[in-house]
Amino acid sequence: MSLPSMIYNYYKFVKNSYMSREKLEEYKNKQLKAIISYSYNNVSYYHDLMKNMNINPEDIKKVDDLNKLPILYKKDIQKNPDKFISKEFNKNELIVKSTSGSTGKPLQIFLSKHDDRIRKVKHLRANVGCGQRLFDRWTTITNVNQRTKVPGTLEFLSVFTPRPISIFDGVQKQLDLLEKIQPNIIDAYPSCLYLLAKEIERRGTKTISPRLNFCGAESCSKTQMDYIENIFRAPLYDQYATIEFERVAWQCPKKTGYHIDEDATIVQFIDQDDSEVRPGEPGEIICTSLINYAMPLLRYSMGDVGVLSDEKCPCGRTLSMMKVIEGRKGDYIVLPDGRTISPTSFQLLMRGPFQTKIEEWQVVQKEIESIDIYVKKSNENIEEKELESSMKTFMYGLINIKPENFSINIIFVEDIKREQSGKMRPVSSTINRGSSIA
Repeated sequence: MSLPSMIYNYYKFVKNSYMSREKLEEYKNKQLKAIISYSYNNVSYYHDLMKNMNINPEDIKKVDDLNKLPILYKKDIQKNPDKFISKEFNKNELIVKSTSGSTGKPLQIFLSKHDDRIRKVKHLRANVGCGQRLFDRWTTITNVNQRTKVPGTLEFLSVFTPRPISIFDGVQKQLDLLEKIQPNIIDAYPSCLYLLAKEIERRGTKTISPRLNFCGAESCSKTQMDYIENIFRAPLYDQYATIEFERVAWQCPKKTGYHIDEDATIVQFIDQDDSEVRPGEPGEIICTSLINYAMPLLRYSMGDVGVLSDEKCPCGRTLSMMKVIEGRKGDYIVLPDGRTISPTSFQLLMRGPFQTKIEEWQVVQKEIESIDIYVKKSNENIEEKELESSMKTFMYGLINIKPENFSINIIFVEDIKREQSGKMRPVSSTINRGSSIA
């Protein structure tokens, strides 16, 4: 995508934010009909599904018609991921995004370069709307191995180009790098920002002064957000984002809720009977992408719970709003040297070169000198010693800790233990629970 095209799409997304509801619904329905028709004609999974259900693409003309399709779960994709990739694309030329999610099962999402650029442009709508500027020094604390490149022209001009810091570096090194970079904006998981804020308070540091911060991918309570804002002396804006859809909803400076990027992702909230709930009622979040043509995701269950709001934001944007996001909770892994790894950060660790050999995993820490990683192999023929060696080499290197100081025990099992609710918590620790995020 050329720079002029990116600028055009950015202003289109901004314009959509202030459309009348009638015009916005027309836009969404037009995009929906296009992705449904494309999926039927180019994606074998949806072609077979709709054929078997006697559904024609013309039967789905508006958002309400989506309910004619069944809900798509991660396990459905994992059975045969190639069936979800459009026949118009060469899989080997697509961008791959990996996610572990709340179940601990790895999943790969495929994007074309064009689709990836559209996602990035859409992301800027929220950031700029919250005050990000053209040449801001923007630092992201993330898994640097999973980043996709910024378009060359923007990187050359240092425009909207984030500088990454590894989530695995530890708080001390992260703070040293932040003091060196002096970012105007910090973008990180709330658990990471919380740990940084605790260390800043302990040190009495006053030299890190971002103008604003963003967080996402984990639940962020008001207590946690207030604390981070107080320590950094800057507003913090939470964003609900996923690997599958990138950012889905976001807070604007008014903070009356989360604006849904409904011109790119249709979001539904359903009850246990798969019926849509009314505004104000909690429901499972179901998403349909309107912009990923390489691997369309229609009515995909996020495994999270949200609450649709019928309130209007005083900022003037007409995008629908969510009031609450629930879910994505877990424990911290505590290392002997004092570093702390959040559940989301550990999920990034599990996206190593071995991830396709693992069907499910779970991390349990009972003592500070070690962790147990329970692994269910994706294939019984996979050599366990080779997989164990690969996992340990990758993890010790990325965490930057020596085996003699910390034991990573790989335990192969037939099934992963689940909670009474049927859900599986991927990271569980009985160490230092008092440091858990509020």
